[in-house]
Amino acid sequence: MPPGQRCKGQGSRLLNSITRFAKQGASNIKFAPKLYSQCLTDVQTFCKDVQPGDGQVHACLLKNKDKLSSDCARAEFGQQLVQSTDIRAHPKAMAACRESIKKLCPDVQMGSGRVWACLQDAKGSPDMAEACAAIVKNHTRLQHSEYHLNPSMSNFCEQDAKKLCGPQLAKADRKDFKTDGAVITCLIQSMESVTNPACKASLRTKAGQRVQDVQNDPEAYRVCANDVKIYCVDARAGGPASVKKCLQAHLQSLSEACRDKQKFYMAMASTDIRLNNNLLKGCATAEKRFCSEVNRGEGRVIFCLLDHMHHPDMEATCREHLTEEMEKRTKSLSFNPALKKNCEKDIQALKSKNKCPILHSPGGGINCLTTNLDIVTEPECKKSITDLLRLQSADVRAKPGMQQACATDIAALCKGVAPGGAKLHKCLRNHQKEIKDSKCKAMVQEVEDNDKRSFKINFNVRTHCKNERETFCKDAVVGRAQVMTCLALHRNETGFGQECAHALSDSQIKTPLMKQQIAAQLENLQGWLLSHRGIIEEWGGVMLGCVVALVAAAAFGISYWILQQRFKKVGYSVTVAPSAMD
Repeated sequence: MPPGQRCKGQGSRLLNSITRFAKQGASNIKFAPKLYSQCLTDVQTFCKDVQPGDGQVHACLLKNKDKLSSDCARAEFGQQLVQSTDIRAHPKAMAACRESIKKLCPDVQMGSGRVWACLQDAKGSPDMAEACAAIVKNHTRLQHSEYHLNPSMSNFCEQDAKKLCGPQLAKADRKDFKTDGAVITCLIQSMESVTNPACKASLRTKAGQRVQDVQNDPEAYRVCANDVKIYCVDARAGGPASVKKCLQAHLQSLSEACRDKQKFYMAMASTDIRLNNNLLKGCATAEKRFCSEVNRGEGRVIFCLLDHMHHPDMEATCREHLTEEMEKRTKSLSFNPALKKNCEKDIQALKSKNKCPILHSPGGGINCLTTNLDIVTEPECKKSITDLLRLQSADVRAKPGMQQACATDIAALCKGVAPGGAKLHKCLRNHQKEIKDSKCKAMVQEVEDNDKRSFKINFNVRTHCKNERETFCKDAVVGRAQVMTCLALHRNETGFGQECAHALSDSQIKTPLMKQQIAAQLENLQGWLLSHRGIIEEWGGVMLGCVVALVAAAAFGISYWILQQRFKKVGYSVTVAPSAMD
């Protein structure tokens, strides 16, 4: 036998022997003499009433792991490391999960923590036995508490951990249950700087698990324990998802440490669909249908789904999860990845000009950006704001504070009207004079004004005028209302669809581009006059008035003629499918 194969065979037999001995010791601590001798005092102190067998003593020691002596802590850590590496070394897990492994992980090789990882990925599957699910949940929490109890991750992330999380790693290397998952937390917080792709993938999995269950982050569990007692006692009966939803509902009332933890994971869940289990599973079909060409990360896929949430083919379950995500995003810039990334400079500039008086209120930063879009300077920030205005055009709930401000008027004027698909916007505009709440009325007007800005923003127009744009206004450039102006010019022509015409009427779209072009001509005239002050001084205001009047009249006529010629198309018969979307 070649030396290489001989060594490989010997290594495999050695691993099997270690696993076998660890398995025996896992069931009964007395079958692990060295561990038992090192933990004898701790067992007598913390677990004197616990009967050996079925792993009960180990469970007791883990429950008291923060209080164990150094020697016992390191010995028990070694036992847990073997079990984390190979599930066969965990007799209780194998007994409870044997059938689940056959169904859910039939082709997964034992060792390196692979079966544990497979079972964790299958969490919530109807094919997982209840007893197995409970053991997997507890083991997941244990792994989150200690970096080195994650065999694959600690291997993939070795270099990144040394570079990014040196102090935390030094403590974790003691392997004595004293780190509270600090290395994992540090790496998740530094994920953008992680260079190893396999490490980054492992961290995404860990982050996703923490997003779903606060107890998977030992520090978050500790700092939020009192908040759960105050606000979410009843929610505990519904499990981790109910507790998470409850804490997020009371976000502004939470203790600072708990609020910061919740906001961190809420922001992560909005950044990558792989970290958001509800959207990942509930919108799997929708992602394939609408966003198959969109790269995951930086919130791109989630925004794509939000942009299509009112499409007729959107599944109800996915739309429900998207509604939760949309409402969450109204609470903070932190939950809007594109705005947070692209608008930092503009936010600071607006703040210095006192343009954001309510910046620190829920959704204050978002409203500051949308209200001051015209003076935002960064192109990427402008684009991100425009994308957000698309969502606000479609749904009242996408604008921070609007649903709350308009609640009474909606109940009185628009009872039973669906909030999405711009239906509630239309109802409120039709009853705008009857709206009693001044804040609501201002928001209704603001959304209407934004709808007039661009074809790209206006939900009704881009939904119902897709064919008309392609035929009549193909050459019109999106932006500065050029497409809207073109559509308005052709709305009475033969073949122009009635749904598109109604959408333009509902938005009161006329010919704003003409006004813009006239304004531009007058601005150019003003510049010329300022550069020729001598002429003005010599001939006086009479000449100036005549020139302005002539230029304005000429500008109007020329602009109208240019628009007619530029957007002139041959009429056609328009057929708009019910599911046609932008």
